Parts: sequence; structure tokens; C-alpha cells
Amino acid sequence: MMRFDGDVIVGASVWSAGLILNGNRQVLVVDRGASVGSEYFDCFRPLRAEKREFRTEAARELAAELSELGKAEDFYGAAPLLYRELKEHAGQFRLWLEITAVRPAGSGWAVDLADAAGVSTIECRRVIDCTPECVTNPEFHRNNLTELRLSAAIHADAPEALREWNRPDFLTVRPGRRADELLLTLALPAVTPLPEARRRLLELWLARPAGCAGCRMLAIAKQPEYRVRENRREFAPGYRYFNSGSFADALEAIDHSEVTECF
Repeated sequence: MMRFDGDVIVGASVWSAGLILNGNRQVLVVDRGASVGSEYFDCFRPLRAEKREFRTEAARELAAELSELGKAEDFYGAAPLLYRELKEHAGQFRLWLEITAVRPAGSGWAVDLADAAGVSTIECRRVIDCTPECVTNPEFHRNNLTELRLSAAIHADAPEALREWNRPDFLTVRPGRRADELLLTLALPAVTPLPEARRRLLELWLARPAGCAGCRMLAIAKQPEYRVRENRREFAPGYRYFNSGSFADALEAIDHSEVTECF
């Protein structure tokens, strides 16, 4: 058993990475995946290109470097820059594991984990599940989820024709990272399994207007964006949910990386 005099953050999100980059040494991030920031990068969620005033040095520096590289709107370009800054903080992350339970322990909480090394427990002060899909409380997630949005990157040889395909009620077309790239996003019912969501997106793409016949689908996002009713919920004193995907973009998530955001 490991005792940690701080907060365990479930979810290697951009927000939790920002906590660490902004100097919080009292957090330990655990995640079942092996990457950071999938709620933005792997959903193809865009970066806002306009100039903004940021509160934190971490957000300012990342925005400035993206601008210097000519990648101010490149959502995937931000990922390696963020990972580079996190290298020296690797000790505050435990990835590629399964969270099997969150339970009360004394005056705090215990998080039970399983990975290739076996099973282990971390006792901590508080637990914050910042995964948009709330992996530690699936029942809450099922009731909280309102919609899935699955995106695809499109190489557009006829951008205007593709933009005219926009249907605000269920299909949106927005600019990508280059002039010849557009991002297509399909809104789906909350109960849609991911394989079915991909099938519906491909089915829709195959039925695209004739004027878009020369456009090509480059990639489908690894995961959907989750739309939820509540971005915050306290399950018990010291154990709560916070939707780290609720910010406008990844830079905003870093800039608002404070534990007080979720209380």
C-alpha cells in the first residue's frame, strides 16, 4: 500500500497535466491509457487561433510556441509540445493500469489499481475523477451523458461543397489545420457504442453529396467527445467528478488547471 498526502486525479487529461505544469506537487495522476490529453487531442477538438490573455505561464508558453511554429490551430501539434514539458514530471503519473475501486479509507480515500506488476492501493486525501466519461462511476456516467460527437479529418479538394453539407442539428463541418483540411463531426445518441458510431459516420460519408466525391477521409478520431449534463458532482466528501473536457480548448484547460476549479 502506498500513502500519498495529496489528491489522486483519475484521468491523464490536459487539465490534470496543467495542474502539474503549474506547480502542484500534491497530485498523482492515474489513468488506464498510455497518453495524456485524449479528451482534446484524440477527439480532434480544435484550438482557438485568436490571441488571448492567459493567466498561467504554462498556457502562455505553449500558445507562444505553437504560434511561432505556425501551428496555432493544430490540435495534434500541441500534444508533443505538452508531452515534452511533462517528461521531468513523470513521477506524478501512473499510466496503463485499471482502476478497480475507489473506497473510503480512514479520513481519506483508497484507490485500488491493477497493472502488469500486480495489484496495489493508494491511500490519499481526496479523489477527483476528471475523465469526461467518469470511469470510476459508470452508473453516473450513463445518466449524465447526453450525446456523443465523433469526428473525422477530411482532405477537401472542394471545401465549399463540403461546408455546404453542414447540418447544425447533427452534422457540423469546420476548418481543420490546413486550408485543404476540414473536420466533420457527427452527433449521436448517448447510448451509441463506439463501433456503431464509427459505422454510422462511414455510412454517412459514403452517402456524401456528389460535389464532395473527390474529398477523402484521412482519419477518424480515436475517441468521441462526450457531452454531459453535469460537469461537476460530489459523490461523497473528498470524492468527486469534474469534466476536464468542459473547457473551450486544450489551452483553456491548462490555463484553468486548479483543484479549486472542481470544488
